[in-house]
Amino acid sequence: TSHPASAGGSDRGRPAPVRARGFLRLGLLALLACVPYLPTLQHDFLPTWDDGVYVLQNHRIHHLNAANLVDLFRLHPQRGRMPNAQYTPLVELSFMLEKRAFGLAPGVFHLTNVLLHGLNTLLVFFFLRRLTGRPAWAGWAAVFFAVHPLHVESVAWVAERKDMLSGFFYLLALVLHLRGRDGLRFGAGAAWVAGLAAFLSKPLAVTLPAACLLCDFYRRGRVDRSSVRSLWPLWALAAVGIWITFHTHVSTDVAKSEDVLAFGSNLLVAARGVALYVEKFVWPFGLSAFYPVPEPGQPFGYSYYAAFAALVAALGGLAWLGARGKGRLAVFGVLFFLVVLSPSSRIIPVGMRFLAADRFFYLPGIGLFLLLAGGVDGLMRGRRLARWGGLGLAVGLAALWGGATGRRTQVWSDDETLWRDALAKYPDSAYVLGGMAQAVAARDSEEAGRYADRALAISERDGQTMLVKAFQTQRAGQFEASLDWLA
Repeated sequence: TSHPASAGGSDRGRPAPVRARGFLRLGLLALLACVPYLPTLQHDFLPTWDDGVYVLQNHRIHHLNAANLVDLFRLHPQRGRMPNAQYTPLVELSFMLEKRAFGLAPGVFHLTNVLLHGLNTLLVFFFLRRLTGRPAWAGWAAVFFAVHPLHVESVAWVAERKDMLSGFFYLLALVLHLRGRDGLRFGAGAAWVAGLAAFLSKPLAVTLPAACLLCDFYRRGRVDRSSVRSLWPLWALAAVGIWITFHTHVSTDVAKSEDVLAFGSNLLVAARGVALYVEKFVWPFGLSAFYPVPEPGQPFGYSYYAAFAALVAALGGLAWLGARGKGRLAVFGVLFFLVVLSPSSRIIPVGMRFLAADRFFYLPGIGLFLLLAGGVDGLMRGRRLARWGGLGLAVGLAALWGGATGRRTQVWSDDETLWRDALAKYPDSAYVLGGMAQAVAARDSEEAGRYADRALAISERDGQTMLVKAFQTQRAGQFEASLDWLA
């Protein structure tokens, strides 16, 4: 496939009816992305799911003033703690502006997420159209991106504004990088600015230079030294971003050395997580807000070893194809998925122990959506029966996934509903039981106590559950017991 400078498409010089149809298609694509998420506009915040630390109890964002603005960008804040030790100043700034204009109206915060998802869907189209020069591939991939149920966690959860805002700037940086490669204005320099904004929205944007190299590989079938050197501003940004991320997590004890250095188990968890994402990409049902791993001391099941073997075999196959210049679409799609996912793959675990999270699929999944779109388009270019089969497959998937997305948004309506959904899937997870205890503690102290006792029977050192017990015993007037749980 050739990639002329105009591969991304330009409306300049086109007849007005053609431009009008193009704008109409883009409008419909954005509408398709937003409609399944309209129910979230009626949802509340999720205090036990990070909306508390990012919005409700984040007093830095409650007052828009110069001191708080400066504090958002400090590595060691002086006017409140950094939420979850994640350096996300632009996300907190967006919350600050919303709080100043509309107060703590949850519908406004949800609406911003929904609109950003619509914009990101358009950017997926622009990025893939410029990358491949194939509008049909870009169009179908954007449709699948718009409606896939794995994205509900990112869009319906206010605290995951990180995915929405970082995704916007990340995709914009990829588009600008390709413009620079095509010799157009607003290219490499603008890509660095967009990349900086992506990192200031979520540290996982450190994969951007590697993603740019994959784009160069797709277009040219190889990566040479000049391609690597030309990306030095993004490499420098990634290096600084990695240092900042480690610094904030280590200095706050979120990243624990015993977890980070457990290379063998981390590789198994990462491989099983990749397999889970692929499974849920194909069949996105039975989703959960939490996917547990075995408790410390418990053995890993055979599925972890099988997933690791499958991942090694897949990487070997990709290396063979890449070395021979074959299967460029497959190599790009799978490697884009793995590279962009890598910081979230649990190879270097931070915070709580879990296998995977739906929100981590948001940007990496674009590689798999492109593969699916290429297959659908290939069918549509075949004989009549294949064309109808390809169209039916694409439309059927979009309808099935869109409906599932609309239903999945209901699970994210409030804390208790979300925890009950996770508990139905993982009734023996200490973390889920502890979260359920937190969610119902204010409403029913006895019920919270029962969930907390079950959690501690599974994991006697679970800190969040001990905190629930401390509050429960304090409310019952058992102050000595409460102090013991706090200690």
